[in-house]
Amino acid sequence: MLCYRQEYDSVAVFVVLTRTSSVFSKLIGTYTRQPYDHASISFDAWLTEVYSFGRKKTGNPFVGGFVHECFAEGYRM
Repeated sequence: MLCYRQEYDSVAVFVVLTRTSSVFSKLIGTYTRQPYDHASISFDAWLTEVYSFGRKKTGNPFVGGFVHECFAEGYRM
């Protein structure tokens, strides 16, 4: 996981780059040959509230939307 911090008018925005072990993630990684294949944003340094555009259902990579992620639990809410 890689995390960038940028402040805009006293509001910090954290961009978190990750790579998972899912089949879809492995396909993306094989095609792009990059170390990370997913981006999320957070507004707090502890990454308790993290948001991204991703799969709504674990088994279907084609149904996506904005999701609330929970890194501590290892899943999307």
